[in-house]
Amino acid sequence: MTRREEEQLPLMTQAPKFDEYAEKYIETQYALGRKTLETLKGESRHVRFWAGHLRSTRLNRITTTKIRNGLIRRKGDGLAPRTINICLISLRNVLKMAIQDGWLKVSPATPIEWQKVPRKKWPLFSSRQLDELCESALRISANGPLFCDFVRFLCYSGARVGEALPLSWADVDWKNGQITIGAGGDTKNREFRVVDFNPSLGAHLESMREHRTQDLWLFPSAQRGHHASCLRESPTRIQRPIIWLMSLK
Repeated sequence: MTRREEEQLPLMTQAPKFDEYAEKYIETQYALGRKTLETLKGESRHVRFWAGHLRSTRLNRITTTKIRNGLIRRKGDGLAPRTINICLISLRNVLKMAIQDGWLKVSPATPIEWQKVPRKKWPLFSSRQLDELCESALRISANGPLFCDFVRFLCYSGARVGEALPLSWADVDWKNGQITIGAGGDTKNREFRVVDFNPSLGAHLESMREHRTQDLWLFPSAQRGHHASCLRESPTRIQRPIIWLMSLK
């Protein structure tokens, strides 16, 4: 075995240009399918920024200074610290694949420090405010009852909007007092979790079961046979209550 094989040194060939390798990275991630479509779209935007910034710089010629200058550009564009960190993560992912492919030994992005992200203290959403929101929704729209079912479910279960919309009644385990969230890979990390009923969640699901209009989806779309897929569809089609909710402090 040669020293090059033992130490896993880069091959003695010219390293790819970053902009070309960045496109290869994006194509690879889509082909692997390990990330959600929304995650891939967001990451692709950041990777293509780096492709425009580093252009034809070869992978082994990328320096920490060039990366830092790119982040300064992003800050000058008005991006928030958290978004700048995500932009850096996207670059690190590309360089990580370059290491795996044998083009780099170490990542030039490693020394870069993260942006400090200010922590926001979000006010708790009280039961009284939840009741007021639902009362407002019932006055404003015929979809008010469905909207209230949805919002109360989010509050009682801790589920995200995208996780709750595809839920079906088959996900509810009445015998064990549990509901499975993300059985179809709809969670942020694409892993399901089981949530035990608390008194509010159990009572709310029981109430929903009593007045449901069909036996498949918890939150049906106006289009028969489908669950709601976005905030523009029933049961979250009401805009004014959402604006009212966001204004609560």
